Parts: sequence; C-alpha cells; structure tokens
Amino acid sequence: DVAPSRGLGDVYKRQVLNNRYKITEQLGNHGYKYDYKAIDGKTQCMCVVSEFYMHSILVRECGEKEIQLPHSQRLLRECEYSKGRFVESAKLAGRVCNNPNILSTYDVFCENNTAYCVTESVEAMDLELHIRKNGCLAEDEIRYIARCLCRALDELHKKSILHLRIVPENILICTDRDAYENVKLIVDGGCWDKNTVRDMHVCTMYPGYCPPEGYGRCSEAGTWSDVYMLGAVMYKMATRIRPDESTNRFIHDDTKLPHELNPQISEKLSKIIMRAIELKRRKRYCRIAQLMRELSK
Repeated sequence: DVAPSRGLGDVYKRQVLNNRYKITEQLGNHGYKYDYKAIDGKTQCMCVVSEFYMHSILVRECGEKEIQLPHSQRLLRECEYSKGRFVESAKLAGRVCNNPNILSTYDVFCENNTAYCVTESVEAMDLELHIRKNGCLAEDEIRYIARCLCRALDELHKKSILHLRIVPENILICTDRDAYENVKLIVDGGCWDKNTVRDMHVCTMYPGYCPPEGYGRCSEAGTWSDVYMLGAVMYKMATRIRPDESTNRFIHDDTKLPHELNPQISEKLSKIIMRAIELKRRKRYCRIAQLMRELSK
C-alpha cells in the first residue's frame, strides 16, 4: 500500500537518524512536517526532530523509511524548492543561539529523500491553546508575553532575520522553564534573511495577522512587518479576536479598540496595540525596540 500522508511512526521507533538521533515517539504533523521526540546520542538529551513532508505531494510506503519523490517534474521542482526553504530557514534559526525566548535549533540535515531539523524539547502549549483555555489574558500577562517576544524578535532582526510567521500557534508557553524563559518563539520553517526576502506571500497564509505589505511587493517587507504581526497577536491576547484581514481593513476599517472589547485592558495598552497594527507602515513602530520601550513604561 502507498499512503498519501504517513509519518515514520513505529517504522522509525528506536531507529537512529543522522547516526545520532534515536526516535522514541511520533508527536504529530503540522502542515508541511512531522514532529518526533528523540534522544540525542551525543548529549543524551531529549530533542524534537522535524521531518519535511509535503502531504499533498510526497508518499511513503508502509514499513519504509525513505520517501518516494513525485514523478512529475513540476511537483518535483515544487518539492525541492520547499525543502530548500525548510533547510534555509533552519540554518537561519541556527544563527541565534542561547536566546531564552527562542526555541533553539541545534541541527539540520538531509536523509531519506527529505530534510530534518532538530530543536530543543520543551513541555508547553501554544499561545492559541493558552488563550482558548484561559480566555482574554490579563494586561500584565499580555505585556510580559509581548516583551519576551520583542526580545526574541530584536535578536532575530540584529541577525538580519525576518520572522514573518508571528502567530499564536508559533508561540510556546512553557511549563518546564523559569519565568523569564517560559515564552519561546518558534522560528523554523518560515524566516527570511531580510536582505534577500522575496516570497513575502508566506505570511498571507495567516489571515488577520498578515500586514498589508504581505500582499504587495516583497521589497516592502521589513522589521515593521514583524511589528504588525506581533501587534495582531497582542490584539488576540487582549480580546480573543484576531483583527480583520488587512486587505479588508483598507476598504473599511471598523476595528474596535481592545479596551472597548475588554474593559480590563487599559487605554494606554490599547493605543500601543493599535499603533502596532496601523495599516500604513510609517504610522507603525518601525522597530521592535520602539515597541519594547512602550510596553516597558
């Protein structure tokens, strides 16, 4: 049998990747990848191995480790391009070491007709689930989480990296870390070198969080694009509602102020959030450091 979408599962249980990572458990799949828990044979520490896997294109036979590549040249080119982006993003993420608010990337390698990225293992829930579980977050928590994300993004921007996928699903609230380290931004899979960014359409996959320039020329992307996405995440934390899509807001913007939807939010924080999601980038905070200063006042 050939399955259109199959992870390694029991096939790889206790198997070793790259002569180093022993798979112990399949964690799940997230669009273009499968995640596995593994033991690093070099450090004996737990880690997470992510396998590049395009569900609509790639197949794996029952009991096989290697992935079957498509016969169509068009699909093969699409697959190779996406795999290249997966590897490139993982290498960019690997530039940022020892930042407590970024999920650490340890290794990236190719094997079995695909690519793998190795990151640290943490006990956590993503911010989307955290909001569903707890409802609108308190102002102190919103400010704390946002400041942690600002520190992460400031580090990325100093390394000339744009994230462009700042959404609740890519933000982890950890239960196995000290307070300062318990918010981590996932940066594998979609970040770009800001000097060579060309496929800005990646963030249009996230309606409500995508800045207006995400639908225009790639040259218009910048640190202000990450500011917009972080502002949209803050709006979601404050109200449980994501902002309307930026293209719709250009036609008719009836976005309510966060403190109008949630009276527990101060007008001061509400104004900070609204400035972060200004449609015209010149009216936004252009750098994360500016937003960080406002949140710390």
